[in-house]
Amino acid sequence: MRAKIRQRIKIIAKVLLIVAVPTVVSYVISGTNLIPAFSFDTEAIKSYLMATGYRAPLVYIVLQLLTIPLVPVPSVVLATAAGALFGFRAATLYTTIAWIIGTSINFYLTRFLGRPVLKKLLSLEELVMVDKFAGRIGWKLIFFTWFVPGGTADVAAYAAGLTQMTYGQYFSAAFPATVILSILTAAAGAAIYINPIFTTIFTVAAAVGIVLGFKMVLIYKLVTGLVEKIKRNYRTSS
Repeated sequence: MRAKIRQRIKIIAKVLLIVAVPTVVSYVISGTNLIPAFSFDTEAIKSYLMATGYRAPLVYIVLQLLTIPLVPVPSVVLATAAGALFGFRAATLYTTIAWIIGTSINFYLTRFLGRPVLKKLLSLEELVMVDKFAGRIGWKLIFFTWFVPGGTADVAAYAAGLTQMTYGQYFSAAFPATVILSILTAAAGAAIYINPIFTTIFTVAAAVGIVLGFKMVLIYKLVTGLVEKIKRNYRTSS
């Protein structure tokens, strides 16, 4: 009986992933020109979001969701623009929500649909990275990949979904990392465009990170070293 219930839940989840999510995305961004939103120009992104009016927070979250599978679309640039438009607190909230939803979709995509679906979404190099990460998955890897550029956190989410890691374990590592990164990007945007006081917040946060995060830096280097090693091995084998 329980097996049948689980099977039905999986079917519902697949329907949501394949049908519902694209439908919502299409509705939110319908009638808009996405080119400015996916540029490296913070002002252009800010102007685009302002033009969407009251839908701006929802449009922003959807745009961030689109950056998850479309690396190297500049999600951090989007987050900085959000800090300029929405202010520090709102931007931190919206960005955290968007990034958690996006990588959670990645997690459940591979959890329910398996590795074959990744062949249609990722490059061969990224597939190799997913497999390597799956063999070393853990709290530290999930947490620190958020601070490695190039969509590494997205790849780690795919990898986590392929392992025995529960979503609760994944969330406990991903959530604090997204909050920290959201705070930094929102503070940067707010400091530049809204209120100089956020320059102080950004500076203090960075200083605290430097003073208290020596061990974190060492682990970060281990993670980035692993990423580079995987890439080198892939290039050598291909």
